[in-house]
Amino acid sequence: MPFFFRAVAIDYDGTLTDGPAPRRDVLDALWEFRGTGRRAVLVTGRIMAELRLDFPEVERHFDAVVAENGAVVFTGGADHPVTGPVPRALEQELLDRGVPVRRGEVLLATQTLFDDVVLDAVRELGLECNLVRNRSELMILPPGVSKGTGLVEALAELGVSHHSTLAVGDAENDHALLEACELGVAVANAVPSLQAAADIVLKEPAGDGVLSLLRGPLLSGDLRVQPRRGRVVLGVREDGEPALVPGSRFNLLIAGGPASGKSYLAGLWIEQLVRKQYSVCVFDPEGDHEKLDEMRGVLAVGGAEPPPHPHQLDRLLRHRFGSVVLNLSLLSHREKERYFQTALPALMELRAQTGLPHWIVIEEADQLLAGAALPGGAEPGPAGFGLVTYDPSRLAPKVLSTIDVVLAMRGGESWAGVPNRERSAAGDTRVTEPPRPFDLEPGTALLGDATGTTVFTPSVRAHAHVRHWHKYAEGRLPPERSFHFRDGGRLTGRSAESISAFHRQLGEAPASVLRHHLQAGDFSRWLSDSLADDELAASLRQVERWYRTTRDPSTAEARAALLRAVERRYGCAATGDVEVSEARLTSSRATGGAA
Repeated sequence: MPFFFRAVAIDYDGTLTDGPAPRRDVLDALWEFRGTGRRAVLVTGRIMAELRLDFPEVERHFDAVVAENGAVVFTGGADHPVTGPVPRALEQELLDRGVPVRRGEVLLATQTLFDDVVLDAVRELGLECNLVRNRSELMILPPGVSKGTGLVEALAELGVSHHSTLAVGDAENDHALLEACELGVAVANAVPSLQAAADIVLKEPAGDGVLSLLRGPLLSGDLRVQPRRGRVVLGVREDGEPALVPGSRFNLLIAGGPASGKSYLAGLWIEQLVRKQYSVCVFDPEGDHEKLDEMRGVLAVGGAEPPPHPHQLDRLLRHRFGSVVLNLSLLSHREKERYFQTALPALMELRAQTGLPHWIVIEEADQLLAGAALPGGAEPGPAGFGLVTYDPSRLAPKVLSTIDVVLAMRGGESWAGVPNRERSAAGDTRVTEPPRPFDLEPGTALLGDATGTTVFTPSVRAHAHVRHWHKYAEGRLPPERSFHFRDGGRLTGRSAESISAFHRQLGEAPASVLRHHLQAGDFSRWLSDSLADDELAASLRQVERWYRTTRDPSTAEARAALLRAVERRYGCAATGDVEVSEARLTSSRATGGAA
């Protein structure tokens, strides 16, 4: 069975053990956990030499050890400090002041009762140090070092994402440890502040708590808990509060009518996931998410080039736990289906082995799934699928039954067949009758989850969304949706089956052809009706209006304006060298001579 958590990070004193060394039954449970192919990391404030005195076999029981509160990482029998040591001058100053200190490879250790003396010495020497408390112990570290930063270094060595890791601790210096992981757990004997910050507080203390965790339903996958940290902000609700969804451990459906903005919302959600360093793989049949390639950590493949072989996705996603957009826009419908049927099982196998990708997003899910279960009889499972569709009723009931959160946009049967999950007073989740389609105002969306529904206004995206960008820019539209150029009432024999062809024909068409279409408003009408690109249609409509209302307009200037509008929107190669006067195009005066 695939496991969501691929690693567990455990504090030592007060967590793994309440004595000098861990109990045998706890160590046996660790071996069982690691025997499933998952990793265990010990994260401690102790100096390694002191730890080995109490626990000589520590490196046999853990895949990595993070010592000195994150300052030193031990993997594969070798150690490497992640930063330089605390200056010797501070050590000597503290000894001169009668403060007993112990030196590790990086940190200095003493007791909290010398807190004021240490702080005064740091101030007097003009140093920048980080003072970290662990119950009665005080650690002096270089700035920016914590259990969290050390763990991230160790996980990188092990090839495991911190989003696939669970952490458990008990003391003040474990806040950074829990914050660095997808789910934070506190043992029953943890300090109150850590219990308040944890996603889960165990019923048992120290070793008993770790034992119950290692052999319990959370790590086996039988219990699903959504983390409080790492939540994604999608916009602002009507009450002014942020519209939030968890970062992981659920399945999402985005639904809405054609051109309703559902792909915009999907892109917004993916942007937020990538910023939080989740690994996302997007099946993009229409080229909606090509521009996400501009984000650090995202690689868009396919489009004008063949998409990568499904088994190559392994390398693309493992590299720095990156994200991939699979642009299938130039494939035929049958080719898209075949690629999806092959690639998804490969991704599911990769996820079972590594936990990556954290999210699999399927755009146009009504086309790629179309009432069937997932390839190979698979199901979305307990977490990590995002489905985008204009018609949820075309998805199999078995697939819809796994949906936890719905984002609905205006238009279409946004709720058809989607179960409505409500939280009962007892805390369990029950499925009730789905709500009726919601009549949303333009520019708003509906968020539905176990707590109910709320209307929100989506945030502005950082990266532009162009509807079906690559398909319309480079692909071939069918004849009935292509633009056919006319000269008066006569067809010229030239047509445009893509934006690139449209751009080229605009540059080559005789002036009489341009005059005919500018006067009739044909360019903007085609873009709006056939391509549903209202933004570019509005730009071309402005040129057409200027042409019709200006006395003796310049066809050359109108041509240049049309070309430039297309180039701004789709990035086509510029043609011609006519300079356009923006002032003339924004003016609708009935007078004003030709250029």
